[in-house]
Amino acid sequence: MCERIPRPAPGSAPPGNQAHADAGLGRRAFLLGLGGVLIGACTAPASPRGWAARGGWARAGPGPGARGHVPGPALNRPGPEAPLAVVRRAQWGARPLRPNHDPMADVARLTLHHTAMEEELRDRDDAAAVRAIQAFHQDGRGWADIGYHWLIGRDGRVYEGRPLGVQGAHAGGSNNVGNLGVSVIGDFSARLPEPPQLHAVRAFLARAVRRHGLGPASVFGHRDFKATACPGDALYAWLLERKQDGWAAA
Repeated sequence: MCERIPRPAPGSAPPGNQAHADAGLGRRAFLLGLGGVLIGACTAPASPRGWAARGGWARAGPGPGARGHVPGPALNRPGPEAPLAVVRRAQWGARPLRPNHDPMADVARLTLHHTAMEEELRDRDDAAAVRAIQAFHQDGRGWADIGYHWLIGRDGRVYEGRPLGVQGAHAGGSNNVGNLGVSVIGDFSARLPEPPQLHAVRAFLARAVRRHGLGPASVFGHRDFKATACPGDALYAWLLERKQDGWAAA
């Protein structure tokens, strides 16, 4: 899912968020009401599909924009077993989950996204970007929480999103059932993430696939469900290659 997040006004506090239904304010009315700048949309045609791997993750410290930040362990080598720094909801300043959500008992598939926020991200660190996405999803789209379960930051950290026991809001309607939503912060239409972020993406996906017992047919890009450019041509091609090489190289 690509984001359209208003650029913060000078001196304004970080926005909050909302829930997981298709109710609430109209997207344009919400954004115009904030006087924001619309950024990054996913509207390009879809392309091929496929993929999978192997994968568990380790807890670590909060991100650089989180409250009470302390450094987490470094991502010291590429590959599925590289250590991962996980930033929990309380550490990046998440708002509470709202009531309008459905439970998700089991993870049966995984979908990769990119946020497609390039210009807007220049003014925010990753923790602030995650807060802004949550604010837009809750206040702008009327969802119970941020739509994704996990987000991979440019800092190589993994940000905890929507609780795992709650069905996501990222692939559209019934496509969200049993679907773990993972979004990579940035626009990867024409380029791959920088090495620390790409290594974190690969390591996290490998752990997630292993942890949830997913096979190759159960991992998707957002474009596999609808006509969208998400997760970007470059990242989607990388995803397809991972199906072939078994995560042997980033």
